[in-house]
Amino acid sequence: MGVKFCEQQEKETVSLTTTFWDLRYATRNIAGLVVLYRLYNHCLAQDIRSNEMSEFSESFHLRSDNQKDGEDLLKRAGLTGAVFCPVRGWVTIVPESELYEAVRPIVGVNQGLLLHYLYAEDHGWQFELYKEEKNICQYECGWDPEFAINDEKVDRVELLPLLIKADRGEDLENILHPSGLDAIITDPPAYRFARLIGLEHYEWLSGGYLDEVSQIDPKVKLVT
Repeated sequence: MGVKFCEQQEKETVSLTTTFWDLRYATRNIAGLVVLYRLYNHCLAQDIRSNEMSEFSESFHLRSDNQKDGEDLLKRAGLTGAVFCPVRGWVTIVPESELYEAVRPIVGVNQGLLLHYLYAEDHGWQFELYKEEKNICQYECGWDPEFAINDEKVDRVELLPLLIKADRGEDLENILHPSGLDAIITDPPAYRFARLIGLEHYEWLSGGYLDEVSQIDPKVKLVT
């Protein structure tokens, strides 16, 4: 299920054969995944995005009803980016940064409840939940090349209050433990999770798509 993001990087032909699961979980080396992400953004910059290009999204979601809280968080972290209006108690933040690059500076100055969301369509998805600077819940699922789940740090006590309906606990379990690849392809668990906790903005969002963000929502605030 590997994906070729871009055939021409400057003057070199680049074939992407390393997988998301190999890089993020088997070797615990995120540097390779960052390379994939940069190649992906290079393709976007060259305006060659097509129907064959898979989604690669990363965003932060602050538990708040005030858009300014998201703006202030980006400013404290010393980052630029986009901040959406609150929807169902979540303020979505998209920093202008490379993959994972914003995690440490944002979490380091976080003063509330913050969700970091990552979805790589052909490879896997994950989320981390932070209370201030502390990681209180984490989940990882990958399917390239093998289907595997890491739920050792999932804390349901922290997750269940976030569900839009209190009786959806069984749905959460089905999302965290899909029956197999067919279930993932039919309805991505990352999307189902986002809907379950009430996220509005999460699809095709990352630092590489900031030029398109204002088209999604004209009320988005750009922090420069």
